Order: sequence, then structure tokens, then C-alpha cells
Amino acid sequence: MTSEPSHSGHILMICTVGGTPDPLVRSLLHWHPDRVVFIPSEQTRSQVDAVLLKYAECAGRPLSPGCYRIGPVSDAEDLKGCLRVIRSLDQEVREWCARGGDFQVVADLTGGTKCLSAALALQARR
Repeated sequence: MTSEPSHSGHILMICTVGGTPDPLVRSLLHWHPDRVVFIPSEQTRSQVDAVLLKYAECAGRPLSPGCYRIGPVSDAEDLKGCLRVIRSLDQEVREWCARGGDFQVVADLTGGTKCLSAALALQARR
């Protein structure tokens, strides 16, 4: 079940991680990002491995370890803590976008706690 990207350009995808891999796998298959930052909680950290495995099965190729990283939050119910972790990505986002007009950022907040998703949404507004 592979799909063609629905965009042109280079995508940095920042995504909160919840209790099931399916929403993120669908998003990865849709966007075909060049780089991914997964933001799980301690409870959902194992779901990143499930996302990577299921994505590899569906896409017919794995997401290279150099193309993603994991930036966990210690408490997915602590808005200030979640914002602190997500704000720490500002420099990476600025550097990505400075590469040119075809470098875009996608914030996927379909997974994770409401608090964690809200933190990403608040930061993505900027």
C-alpha cells in the first residue's frame, strides 16, 4: 500500500506519538517526509518502533535511521514540559526552512495526549 506524495518539495514532519501506529503510518505514507521528529511520551515510546516497522511494510522500504529522531517528553500531561520540548525544535525548523522555498514543515498532531497535541498546535501556529 504505497502512495505517491501529494506535494512537491522537501518535508520535515514533526509528529506527536499516541498509543497506535496507524495514524502516523498513514501520515508518513501521505507526506513521504525527508526527515521526521517523533515526540512520544515514556508510555508511547515503543509505538515509534511499531510505526517504523509498519511503515517499512507498507512503503516497501524502511525509514532510514538518519532520517528520523526521537524527542521524548517526560510527562505528556504537563503542558509547560511539552512546550519546552517542542520549542527546542525551533532551530531545526528554522534551518530546514532556510534551505529554500521547497522546504516545508508539517506538524502532525493526530497522536499523543491532548496536552501534547495542543503543545504542538500552539507552537506550529508560529
